[in-house]
Amino acid sequence: MKIKNLLAILSLLYCHLAISSDDNIGYKKTLMGEEYVSLFPPSKIKRKLLTKEVFFKENKNTYQFGVTSIDDPFFDVDDDSGKIDTVYSLLSLIGVDSVKSSAADWSKLGDDKNHKNFNMLKFQLDEARKYNLSSSFIIGYPPVGMGVYSKSIRTAVSNKFMVNYEDYLRFIVKFLKPYDVKYFEVGNEVDAGSHWWIHSTPIMYVNEVKQLKKILIDSSSNIKIAAFSATYARSSSNNSPHQGRNFVQESLDLGINSYVDAYSLHHFTFPNDDGLIGFFKQELGKRNIEKPLIDTEQMDVTDNHMYFSKPYQIIKLYAYGFFKYNLKHIDYFMARDAFIEPRVYPVGFTQGLFDMSWNPKPRLLALAMSIDAMKGRSLIKSGEIDGVVYFLLRDKFGISKYKYSLLLWRDGVTNKKIDIGQNQTAETWTLDEIKSNSKYFLTEAPLVIFSNDINSFSQQIP
Repeated sequence: MKIKNLLAILSLLYCHLAISSDDNIGYKKTLMGEEYVSLFPPSKIKRKLLTKEVFFKENKNTYQFGVTSIDDPFFDVDDDSGKIDTVYSLLSLIGVDSVKSSAADWSKLGDDKNHKNFNMLKFQLDEARKYNLSSSFIIGYPPVGMGVYSKSIRTAVSNKFMVNYEDYLRFIVKFLKPYDVKYFEVGNEVDAGSHWWIHSTPIMYVNEVKQLKKILIDSSSNIKIAAFSATYARSSSNNSPHQGRNFVQESLDLGINSYVDAYSLHHFTFPNDDGLIGFFKQELGKRNIEKPLIDTEQMDVTDNHMYFSKPYQIIKLYAYGFFKYNLKHIDYFMARDAFIEPRVYPVGFTQGLFDMSWNPKPRLLALAMSIDAMKGRSLIKSGEIDGVVYFLLRDKFGISKYKYSLLLWRDGVTNKKIDIGQNQTAETWTLDEIKSNSKYFLTEAPLVIFSNDINSFSQQIP
């Protein structure tokens, strides 16, 4: 995929407009085809998840698997709470760590603490607590009329309303203190100034982050701050004043590192970086900054696919993100399918873990396999041998039933027969078990092989 094409698509996605079309034929056709829903109806997926082998114990100190957009406008607290409770329970069951939302944003809450969107925030927090999930929130955008650009929420806070902004920050930090909140992300994709930081500048952003940091310290809060959620910085061609790479560089030069705990980006590409990861590592490296780089919104974006990727691409996404790019946290975008921006997704956004009625899709099986293969693990080595891409991983914290896992897939059209050894067991992306002493035809769909004997993998990766 060319960089300019991805930037154009991301620009269109900024609208995030929900399109009402319950009987979209193209959407249903995609579900039955590329999304494999005809082979894996919701009842079968739930049964697989409820009866699958548990490969690990819970541990929050590992690479973090997150999910976005269990949020307004995709469900109603009063009408859909039962469905959403099931969603949280399934995510927790497979080992997801956190859920990211915009429900704590000032533009959502306003100054009326009894507003329905405040009920949305409380509902999300209670569900996360119930199922031992962390939360992360986009915060800071002002209500319409209170920003530098008064006609939009996607702007810095006007100096005239800074006292109101500080009141909001103090309120939300105090309210969230009893809950397990991992990150505050100040704004969204602020390096895309014409869309998400309108008529605003890096110094305005740094000042708002600085103000939040002071309040967190004053409140003895453990919530961390992630800066930028950058996406335009992937290309030097999108380098208008106060946008793209200029925005990030100016903010770093203004001292933003003194106030943040991590730097966030959106939508890396794999297996090859389109420039976003490399730019951040270069800028942080030359300033001797060693804070984590995290991904707080990640579509299934490869070098060659954008719209109709297979569900098992999720597994490759996490493998490259964690073990090639060393991202510490990845939030999958989105939890649910949706009829959003029709110019980008004419048949609907189909890469969700759940369909538009919040029924689980096969992508949830792929996410479960990703977590089985990678949770709590560190990289021993990776590479490609005879057209087979592999990642050999070690249990870093003693939380897995198996000390080693080998994640591999065929990088090409020709399938390859491999042996599952005597001291091994394997799992497909659909959570089917391949027992010891079996033969398996490896395809482009990833397979994970588990063992407590590292030498057993010599038959797959000599």
